[in-house]
Amino acid sequence: MRKKLIIWAPLAFWLVLMVTATSIPNLTTPAGYPHADLVFHILVYLVLAVLAARAFSMSGYRNKGLWAVLLLMGLGLAAIDEYHEVMIPGRTASFLDFSMNVIGFTAGTGLSKLRFKNKDKDK
Repeated sequence: MRKKLIIWAPLAFWLVLMVTATSIPNLTTPAGYPHADLVFHILVYLVLAVLAARAFSMSGYRNKGLWAVLLLMGLGLAAIDEYHEVMIPGRTASFLDFSMNVIGFTAGTGLSKLRFKNKDKDK
């Protein structure tokens, strides 16, 4: 049980942080940084993908279908995240934000795939 907690807790913690952050009403970008939110979307989803790949991989899910499942999961989470923002006062869904989420998740999945591919070669 402790091993499962160590494997899945970082991913769960990150998801809770994401939901908490997207639930803040009337959130604005810092003055002087008009596109900071786009960078934020990419980075948040990149970390999410890395944590998801880590958790699945450490749990023994290391087949070729893992990467397709991760990408579908990223698309779904990005869509749910943007839909969730519609329900928060002062927030709106944005296709650009959704796109940045997908780009970040795809980049994180790609980096994880390279990492685990190289790790497998070392064995």
